[in-house]
Amino acid sequence: MVTIGDRTRAGSNDDLLRALKALAVRLHRTSWASGDLSPRTDKSVALSRIAKSAAEAIELSTDGKALPHVIIFATSVRLWQAIRKAPQVTPELTREFDAEVARLRQDAADKALNVDRKIPKPFEIAKEAGMDNEHQSFYKLYSKLVHASSFLVNGNRDEVNGPGIMAALQLNVQYYGHALVGTVCDALGFDQNVVAPVDPDGAA
Repeated sequence: MVTIGDRTRAGSNDDLLRALKALAVRLHRTSWASGDLSPRTDKSVALSRIAKSAAEAIELSTDGKALPHVIIFATSVRLWQAIRKAPQVTPELTREFDAEVARLRQDAADKALNVDRKIPKPFEIAKEAGMDNEHQSFYKLYSKLVHASSFLVNGNRDEVNGPGIMAALQLNVQYYGHALVGTVCDALGFDQNVVAPVDPDGAA
């Protein structure tokens, strides 16, 4: 059984950041290898894009730039919904918002995507994958960090940005990032040596 120690590198904050950068490189390699398979299939394209998105998300957290506060991300979707229905919104803004929604729906239709289909909730996906216990074990931590109401009631910025929680999250990203590489390789039937881990400094 693969343990968290097999897929993670601990140490100082610099050590953790180097490990995350190396993981991003590995995920990009996984994306390229998946996308280059011939013949291309819906499965290989989807898995390639998942690996690429994971790599880009990790890069966002390691580029050293100041990111907006976590609650901005947590409230952004609901904020748009609230703006759309607020009495102060002008008819022009309403039309602009509706036009953007229509454009996105048309783009999805052009790609044969059903935007009205019910999307499974995370706990449903976890249960289907046999990972419901694992999902529940992390749910309380993640919900405190990203759900606006929980964050404001139970925590503060200094606490959330503390070294203990940050290290736990970075180790968690490493574990699941490398697990994703293995899942993609297994699903598409190619050797993980093709996307072997890089050194901690992110060099090839």
